[in-house]
Amino acid sequence: MAKGPDDTTDKLFPPPETTDVFPPLPAGRSIREEFIAHRRGITLELKEFRADIVKLLAAHGAPKEPTAREARAQVTRGALATLKYGAALTAGAECLVQVLKVWRPELAGPVEVLVSFLRGG
Repeated sequence: MAKGPDDTTDKLFPPPETTDVFPPLPAGRSIREEFIAHRRGITLELKEFRADIVKLLAAHGAPKEPTAREARAQVTRGALATLKYGAALTAGAECLVQVLKVWRPELAGPVEVLVSFLRGG
């Protein structure tokens, strides 16, 4: 007669003599539940922090968001300033390259490359 798996298991690991049965330990929260709880706490703290920052900035007169018209005007002023002072900057850089070629030739090469980037070519 063949032995079944229960017979072999009982011989290798005999059942305990006592009949006291202990309930299993209660399972705690899973790692996922712990992560979600921590994430919710952090998100809540960040929302409170952001609200505090907004209040502080408003109290200290922080600049407001620019409108499209203000942004366009600022870009236009920047472009005009570039046209006005860009040529003077390029001419000054060209003069600096010529002086460096005579005075410190080892620095003239890198400065000339920067000037070529400034000219756009």
